[in-house]
Amino acid sequence: ISVACAILEEILREGGRPDVLDIGCNIGFLPTFLSDTFGVHATGIDSAATAITQARRLDPSGQVNFIKSTVDTFSSDRQWQVVVAVDLIQPHQPKFFSILEKGCTFVKPGGHLLAGGNYSERDSFMKFFNHHGFSCLGSQLTGGFQQGHAGFDEFVDWSAKGAFHFTNRRGLDK
Repeated sequence: ISVACAILEEILREGGRPDVLDIGCNIGFLPTFLSDTFGVHATGIDSAATAITQARRLDPSGQVNFIKSTVDTFSSDRQWQVVVAVDLIQPHQPKFFSILEKGCTFVKPGGHLLAGGNYSERDSFMKFFNHHGFSCLGSQLTGGFQQGHAGFDEFVDWSAKGAFHFTNRRGLDK
């Protein structure tokens, strides 16, 4: 959240009116928070109908546009200044790269993509985005060892969890 806030503050300072797309928004906390805090136009998409229902309850003002859709079926001619994709898809899942590639199409030239997840192959992840016209402005491992869930005593290694901040260079190198 702090990176998204810093980006929005910078865009607002420059006189821009950013818009935000949260891919896999779950119950809509992030787009609602960003809309309420910064007055930006925000859109959230999620494949779960129950999550979208909860998201709409979280945003009683109706300022955020919540859409029930999967990433691979979502279509829009529109692009966003800031796109957030946190824990959208994991490397072992089918269609991993095609879904990330689709997410890239939603970012305006010069816009920002914030991606986070369990990406154990940090270098190949960054090469993928570079190949698609994005430059990495920053990355950070956000994991560590955490106690297992549901009362298990063993620890879960989340050390491969990372957060990345990319900018879209496509269309700017003319």
